Amino acid sequence: MNTSNQKKMQEMGQFEIGEDDTKTDIFVGTGPLDSEPNGNNNISLQSRNSNINSGQQNTPPPTTWYGRIFACFQTASLQEFFDVDTVDIKLRIISSVRHCNNPDIFRESILYREGTRPDLYGPVWVFMTLVLFLAATSNTSKYLHTDAIEEFEYDISHLVHAFTVLLFYTFGLPFLIYMMLQCVGVSGVPSASVNSNDNVNPIPPLSLIDYVCIYGYSLVPYLPMTVLCLVPSVMLEWMFLLTATGMSLLLVLRNLVGPIMRQNSQWLGPVTMFLISCHFIFCLVLKFTFYHRKFLSGGSSKESPHDTDDGNFLTDDEYLE
Repeated sequence: MNTSNQKKMQEMGQFEIGEDDTKTDIFVGTGPLDSEPNGNNNISLQSRNSNINSGQQNTPPPTTWYGRIFACFQTASLQEFFDVDTVDIKLRIISSVRHCNNPDIFRESILYREGTRPDLYGPVWVFMTLVLFLAATSNTSKYLHTDAIEEFEYDISHLVHAFTVLLFYTFGLPFLIYMMLQCVGVSGVPSASVNSNDNVNPIPPLSLIDYVCIYGYSLVPYLPMTVLCLVPSVMLEWMFLLTATGMSLLLVLRNLVGPIMRQNSQWLGPVTMFLISCHFIFCLVLKFTFYHRKFLSGGSSKESPHDTDDGNFLTDDEYLE
């Protein structure tokens, strides 16, 4: 190949590789980045992509109050709270039951384990699953408690009621508690032993995501209890619901009361009583909305508004019907 042809091919970005050239690493291509070997080229591309990604993630936060509210509904703001894998979700679901009575363990050792942070994927999954469980088990329990099978009708309103109740409990109540504590200047301080041993990734004070995450995972005990409520016994229904409520309450108290007490102990009593009252009301709502049974017999005579011939109980509304 003559010299003039080589110059023309070099100008076009093309090279001819001979037998001697196979001993060296030559990257054939065009453009300024392609003139480097493969290893250096990959490094340069990775560094350029990392710079671009870091520039996108390091966008300044909004400064106005309406800007902060609008940012809560943007996909970019919520994306980091859904960046979890199956191992993290499985560990947090199991730990919400196993460590429900251990102070600060779930938040400081599970949610912030090895640089991880609270997520929203788990609470949303538990919330939606429990909505379906409540709607299905409440109608199934009603079917099992009904003597007049031909008069049984599936109540689709249980699905709407379950969604409304759990939506407020999972997201509305944590937001209300967070705003109340912010108004009195209580943000929650983590235990000093954890931050003293982990200077690289210290655990921050309680945030709104912490409240939502803890309340979301506190619904895990209700998942098996709703299935157990299919047992045709009112006493067992109460026992199962109270057991789930107790485990849920322990998880919330053990992970929220401690940080609040370490910052301002004068709010310990009111906050504790408020949390207990909310859980007790939540238990009553579940019982009397989804598992409140009225026994009817297909061939019963309605001579009395309280008793029937076969011993089944009728309410005043049923008697008037």
